[in-house]
Amino acid sequence: DDELQAMLDEENAGDTKEDATTEEVTTEEVTTEAVVEEIPSTDKKIVVLNSTSTTGLAGKWRTKLTSNGFANVGAGNYSGGAESQTKIYVTEDGMGQDLVSFFSGATVEIGKPDTNVCSVTQGNITLNDADIIIVVGNSDTSVQ
Repeated sequence: DDELQAMLDEENAGDTKEDATTEEVTTEEVTTEAVVEEIPSTDKKIVVLNSTSTTGLAGKWRTKLTSNGFANVGAGNYSGGAESQTKIYVTEDGMGQDLVSFFSGATVEIGKPDTNVCSVTQGNITLNDADIIIVVGNSDTSVQ
């Protein structure tokens, strides 16, 4: 055993780190963010609801959106209390983003408001058929 170890030691004595082949391994951290593709709202069924005390506000917003290429827009009332900011409720991620710029600080949420406090008074869209429901808040009582 001693003889074998001596032979191994002698054989390995000539090895140096420089002679040894080393492979440098680098790891690159890749971060991915989910990219949600924007879905145009122009051909979606939209209902605009007024949560404020400003009479006729949803109808004015309906006219504004229709004149800007949104083809199927209804209007009505939201009696669940006045919202401070406008909320845009959508059925699918990526929808409603092209509507945000019309409102002051509007947020987009997936889902629907409490339909028990909503009523459609203009247009031929029911709340159940709507792809997008906009609850206009006090931040948007003036339609430009």
